[in-house]
Amino acid sequence: MKKASIVILYPYYMLFMRYSILVLFLFSYLPLLILTHNFPLFVEESLFFHLLLNNVKYYIDSEIMILIKINNYMNI
Repeated sequence: MKKASIVILYPYYMLFMRYSILVLFLFSYLPLLILTHNFPLFVEESLFFHLLLNNVKYYIDSEIMILIKINNYMNI
């Protein structure tokens, strides 16, 4: 029963992560662009965006590992 609840909550958790990534992008990267008046044609080419994506990917991977550990702990 507990294992099923984790599986059901997991997609909602990932959806929340996607919205938080969007909010983080809007409040960190766009003001930087407005202040510097430097609007690149391809946002992916900027170093700041690459660092942001790498950090977000690391946090998502670590949270997935935590969920797997919780799931294994409840099975024991």
